[in-house]
Amino acid sequence: MKKYCDIKLLVFMYISSTIITSLAMKNFSLKHTTFLLVASLLIVLQRKIYVYKNSYYRMLIALLGASFSVFIVRFLAPGQIKVWDVDTFIAFAVAAVNISLLIVSLINSKCVRNIAAVLLGGVFVLPLLLIWGNYFSEHTWINADAISAILQTNPSEAMDYLRDRMELKVAFVFAGIAALAAFLYKSLHQLEIKKAKKNYILIVLLIVLNIVLMVRTNDNFVTWAAHEARDYQESYAEYVRAKQERNENVLKNMSFIESGNKGIYVLVIGESEARNHMSAYGYGRETTPWLDSVKNQENVILFSNAYACYCDTGHALPYVLTAKNQYNDMEIKEAVSIVDMAKAAGFKTVWLSNQVRFSGWDNPITIISDESDQQIRINTHIGNTLDTDYYDGELVNRLDDIDYSDKMLIVIHLMGSHLSYHSRYPVEFEKFTGEGYLSEYDNSVYYTDYVVNNIVDKLSQKKDFKGLIYFSDHGEGIDKDLSHNSANFVYDMVYIPFYMYLSPRYMEENKEAVRMLKSRANDYFTNDLIFNTVMGVMGIKAESVYEPENDLTSQDYDGNLGRFLTMYGTKKISDDPGLEKGTD
Repeated sequence: MKKYCDIKLLVFMYISSTIITSLAMKNFSLKHTTFLLVASLLIVLQRKIYVYKNSYYRMLIALLGASFSVFIVRFLAPGQIKVWDVDTFIAFAVAAVNISLLIVSLINSKCVRNIAAVLLGGVFVLPLLLIWGNYFSEHTWINADAISAILQTNPSEAMDYLRDRMELKVAFVFAGIAALAAFLYKSLHQLEIKKAKKNYILIVLLIVLNIVLMVRTNDNFVTWAAHEARDYQESYAEYVRAKQERNENVLKNMSFIESGNKGIYVLVIGESEARNHMSAYGYGRETTPWLDSVKNQENVILFSNAYACYCDTGHALPYVLTAKNQYNDMEIKEAVSIVDMAKAAGFKTVWLSNQVRFSGWDNPITIISDESDQQIRINTHIGNTLDTDYYDGELVNRLDDIDYSDKMLIVIHLMGSHLSYHSRYPVEFEKFTGEGYLSEYDNSVYYTDYVVNNIVDKLSQKKDFKGLIYFSDHGEGIDKDLSHNSANFVYDMVYIPFYMYLSPRYMEENKEAVRMLKSRANDYFTNDLIFNTVMGVMGIKAESVYEPENDLTSQDYDGNLGRFLTMYGTKKISDDPGLEKGTD
């Protein structure tokens, strides 16, 4: 009779779950329900090991209910999902919950059981917080870029983001999770396993079967983003591991066609600054008064059609600062950096930054900056620490700390227009008010213009100063109430400013290069070509690394719109709707 009841329960769970998922997805495929059948069988078997079956059911329903809340986000967010995706995740969640309950149930010590429950609870709660938090802030399903950004975000930056992007309804999610945690804690100690010997044989079997099911269903729509983020992190971990090999095999054996011209060259990296919010590019508000006043000077070149190669810092700068770009087949781990090249050509290198230093073991930007002969960081901590206490203007003061030479490259990394926008400028630069984030963003652009002006004024007094190149890592979707999440991609996120301020001496000594640069002012450009262009400006050319078709100073530069890409080659610049509107 009990076996008959078990079979009825198994059939009921399998058929009902199949019907519900098929109706919800308006699709049915019998072969895709195999995992549902296995999951149903495991529930039927696992209930048999407990003294109080209802306690198991309550815990199972509560944890699965919380896990299945991701379906709400997935259906609300843009994009498609198939019945196979739903069935696979349901089975994965059942296996994960079953294993968690088994682990907790097998612990006799109340104290240890509580600790295990907290740890396992975190395993369930953290993904839910990430998925719901990402939806409330970006209105999209979480993707690899979002996870990668989270991995490279320090707590202060995360809090800034939460304050700016989250809404009151997030509190309800936290309240729901807190209620769930309280319920689980209360029910936890009612999970009592039967002491019969045959019961432990069944437990071993359940552990094995649940693990097998979880492994088989691990590739599901919830875990995809984590897998892709892991692959992304691994690709850049290879860059870190290959550092010594690059130094020994590439740089030492590098053959220079030209080893560079003496002088002080400055590369300024802006943050999240979109050219469509700069008055120098035609924006209605006067956000860049200094650039407005100098852009028509003979020694200033404003490039009108510059784009980022990706819409976030973590993806963009490794391409910007190395020989790797969207148009070559070089492996990132083999790509020498702009700092490596300058040093190999005999330049002294300095890295001056107002960015929080990321974890040194997993971020290629840190590895690149660490190669510099001199580093000056306003925030000297690594990884999880408070944000900088200084505005970008402090970088101007720190220029006095540089040990100058007559042949050097100075890289200056601004905080620019990074969220939270209102935290990026002093109160006296609050020029624009009203309109919320929009005015705050414009004020940050206004302040950046002031900072770059002061950098130019100070460094141009140096007799060896040759020029300054400014660009931003990516833009911002501020006009569409977006930041720069790739899941909500719009071309605004890759609109970037790009300009050069050259000294009279440089213009006199490099007339042909200047002529080419001026002739290219309206050509298309993506910032992963900064590497080759900076090498061209500095007069560094090395065999096997230098690509003249990607250097604006070269006669061979290929400015054909059709070849230009963004988002690591997945989007064409020619598809930018802004081109049709004549905004570029």
